[in-house]
Amino acid sequence: MRRVLTLITGAALAVSGSAVALSGCADKSATPEPTPSKSTSTAPTPSDTAKPTADPTGPAFVSGKSSGEGGELGATHVTNIRSATHSGFDRLVVDFDGPVPSWQADYATSFVYDGSGEPVPIKGNAGLQVTIQATGYDESSNPVYTGPQLQRPQFPTLRAWAVTGDFEGQFGIGLALNSTAPYRVFAVESPSRLIIDVKR
Repeated sequence: MRRVLTLITGAALAVSGSAVALSGCADKSATPEPTPSKSTSTAPTPSDTAKPTADPTGPAFVSGKSSGEGGELGATHVTNIRSATHSGFDRLVVDFDGPVPSWQADYATSFVYDGSGEPVPIKGNAGLQVTIQATGYDESSNPVYTGPQLQRPQFPTLRAWAVTGDFEGQFGIGLALNSTAPYRVFAVESPSRLIIDVKR
């Protein structure tokens, strides 16, 4: 009986030793499971997904006469005029084919066409006259500005606008407003343009 137990014990030890040996081989040959690498992307924050602002950096709004110095007279021409409304203000943009010229702006109660003195058919509770030292014609008197002479976008503050003159190197634009709202005028390059904002 003692001999049988000895044989069983020896066999058990042999099996155990084989298991240990196999275990050791498995540890050496097994490829470690790769750990997931950390992603460099992050979930978008509200600022990441927000739409670009339509309000470029500009001067403070004013409530009186204002002006700005620009390129030399005759160095640039008006090529386009466009308008849009944004959160907090309405905007008129004047595009040029050269450096932004000098300009003047002031409130007005009515508008007349330069040269003829005839009334401009736009009306509002208030108005803003902007005079730009540029022309809509080239040196050969060919028209460079071929856009509208008058538009009525009917925005909250900017109700209508009109070209009031293109005479003797001065290009005039009248803005019919819903109220005598604060405004600002400033130049932006690339592309060259003059921005006129009126608060809503």
